[in-house]
Amino acid sequence: MLNKYKKEIVLCIVILIISASVVLYFVHDMKSSSEKMVNDIFSDHVVSSLNASKLYLEKEFGEIRLEKDKLVDNQGQDIAGRYTAIDKIQNELSVVATVFIKNNSDFVRVITSIKKADGDRAVGTNLGTNSAAYPTVMKGERYIGEAKILGKQYLTGYTPLKNAQNEMIGLLFVGIPKEKVGAIILDNTQSFQNKMFGFLFLGIISIIIGFIVFVRKNILPAEEFNFHLQEIYKQISQGDFSKKFDLALFKGRWHKAAEGINYFIESVHIPLMEVSSVLNKVAQNNLKSKCDGEYCGEFFLLKESLNKSILSLSDILTSMTQSIDQVNNHSKELAVTSQGIAQG
Repeated sequence: MLNKYKKEIVLCIVILIISASVVLYFVHDMKSSSEKMVNDIFSDHVVSSLNASKLYLEKEFGEIRLEKDKLVDNQGQDIAGRYTAIDKIQNELSVVATVFIKNNSDFVRVITSIKKADGDRAVGTNLGTNSAAYPTVMKGERYIGEAKILGKQYLTGYTPLKNAQNEMIGLLFVGIPKEKVGAIILDNTQSFQNKMFGFLFLGIISIIIGFIVFVRKNILPAEEFNFHLQEIYKQISQGDFSKKFDLALFKGRWHKAAEGINYFIESVHIPLMEVSSVLNKVAQNNLKSKCDGEYCGEFFLLKESLNKSILSLSDILTSMTQSIDQVNNHSKELAVTSQGIAQG
């Protein structure tokens, strides 16, 4: 029976494989898309934070100048150790920030919200000539991109600080730890992944339920139907037309099929039963008996032939009876005549 529905079973398996492949593709694609989207969003945030941070510094220090190898505010006061603006940037813009002073061919952190492993601010540490931002900022240009800071990856923004003569005196930096960006990407990806696997799970459950319903509506009823049909064939082959389908066991098309077979059995059984009944009556010398059922086709011809045969038999028997009566009457007459002659 399963071979009959081999195509349907294979189709279900193919659908499951395709569904799983599509989900895996979208999960992988979503991870790449989510990473690019989040990076773009944070890059935009770094740019806007960099612009906003310049305003924070201007409000706190005014115009920053380089005097005697120190960065000073508009009052000539050293900005070293003054973290109010830097910490405000971190708290309100959700980025770490640093002001560097140019020192020969490198840059040194003067005020920063970045902390070292021991918890102290990373003041006095260098940008380093091996920094990803170094080649760009040395040209006096802004750098936006990834860079390693004290062993950790950041999504960063660096912009040069210049004096009135357009000479570079330092750098302003803002950044977001890459692990924070990665956590958001992972969260988004996992959320999407959970949803997609949820859809896949629901799809699999739906296909399984659909297949079960298909089996219950097609394969199992077909097996039940065939079993009963074989039983009916067996009884009919033995001349018993009384066995029929129990219609309460079947629904839908199987009910209609069982109903049709029952009707066929009855359409054969009823004429045969009447013919049998009539022949039994004829066997009991009831020649007035005949088939009265309304039939079509071969059964109509059978009814007509039987009725004609009974009528012919009745006529023959009637004629024979009349002949016998005549013979008996002649015999009686001869007997009387013979008796009269004998008595002379």
